[in-house]
Amino acid sequence: MKNAPVIPKKKKGWIIKPAIKLLRPKAKELKKGEYISPRCFTEPGNPDSPSYTIQLPYFGDGLPEEYLTWRDLLRKALEGQNITDGPGMFNYMKNVMSGDTLAFFNVKLWKLLPILLLISTLS
Repeated sequence: MKNAPVIPKKKKGWIIKPAIKLLRPKAKELKKGEYISPRCFTEPGNPDSPSYTIQLPYFGDGLPEEYLTWRDLLRKALEGQNITDGPGMFNYMKNVMSGDTLAFFNVKLWKLLPILLLISTLS
């Protein structure tokens, strides 16, 4: 196992160079049309419960940190709108993806389609 590269520190000692940058990426300013604002409920099954909106951006590409943030927002939107079944989640996710992410999603879908059709005919 190789040792991590070290950077000399002002004659006091050595520090290890981090594998990932420690600085956070700058937050992107979202413009109208780059996101959707789903209305979420604090009690998803009850339409009379208090509601709130979140800004869920369309995701096409980005850094891993951006994807993880988007995935958390997507989860909150799905839970807040009481979308719990597979087909509902599938349609919602396809609507908030764009660009390379949507293309990759569609390629994986077409690869899995014969298996899904086979399973549905056996059931």
